[in-house]
Amino acid sequence: MHMTIWTRFVATPEVHFNFSALYWTTGFGSMLTPFFSGAVRLITRKPFNEEQFLEAVEKYHAKAIFLPTAYANAMMAHPRIKTADLSSIKFLALGGSHVPEELRDRIDALLAPTGGHSVNVYGSSENGSCAMDIIRRKPGAIGPLMPNAMVRIVDDDGNRLGVGEQGELLTKAIVDFGGYYGNEEASRSAIDSDGFFRTGDIGYIDEEGFLYLIDRKKDIFKYRNYHVSPSDLEAIIMRIDGVQEVCVAGILDTQDATDVPAAVIVKRPDSRLDASQVRSIVDGQVSDFKRLRGGVYFVAQLPKTQTGKVIRRKVIEMITRMNQHPDKC
Repeated sequence: MHMTIWTRFVATPEVHFNFSALYWTTGFGSMLTPFFSGAVRLITRKPFNEEQFLEAVEKYHAKAIFLPTAYANAMMAHPRIKTADLSSIKFLALGGSHVPEELRDRIDALLAPTGGHSVNVYGSSENGSCAMDIIRRKPGAIGPLMPNAMVRIVDDDGNRLGVGEQGELLTKAIVDFGGYYGNEEASRSAIDSDGFFRTGDIGYIDEEGFLYLIDRKKDIFKYRNYHVSPSDLEAIIMRIDGVQEVCVAGILDTQDATDVPAAVIVKRPDSRLDASQVRSIVDGQVSDFKRLRGGVYFVAQLPKTQTGKVIRRKVIEMITRMNQHPDKC
């Protein structure tokens, strides 16, 4: 059924493009989908590069594309996005991490004149795709659950939560997760007694059955007794003119003995944005416990995985180094 949904919308005899490796669900799925329709699967051995991506879309007239959030954001910030011919794109799937509404709005505004649109997708390599807004979009939501996919929301003790209540997302789909190779302990801990996969993501389901993603469980930190979600602050910062990318993380304030929010930002070319401007804008829109007490830092690029996910642990290491050697920042 999952493949039926994909083929209904994207599997026509045209070109599919995806930078995901085959050991990720997005890479594996986009390899299989063209087989159902005779579509061309465009493959590159090079890592993602905005210029190369735009050139490939123009040259091969790619129609169906998957991009991690960070790659999509980099694409939209590239100077040539204003002149590139992207008229072939009809279906641009986004995922891998939280997708800001502001980013989707800009992408849809770019693609809509030639009949294209974006789609928000949620899933995992363990369970495949679980939700997407391929038919109906709702602001802030990933979308309704896909056929044969099940999601539970549970608290820290494993108790099931109700509509609108935030907790860890547990998923169960038609993809049979056989475990992690060579790691039986991790395989056992990943599945609950009912066969649901523990995603490590925090979210909720609304009264219409739409799924919302808040953040990674391990990324949420406490400032004193208050929980701080990095994605909440990142969404605000991404709306600031001149910001290309941002990662918010909790860093230890040794004097206060608690974690405080810090923002690491990649500015757009020619931006004159400074730290005081960012702090002023953010602090004016959030509760006191979410203020950027850990500071604002500017870097040339953020550390990422091969699939474009920001490595928050390395971002924290970057902040530590910058604090230890401010003369080298």
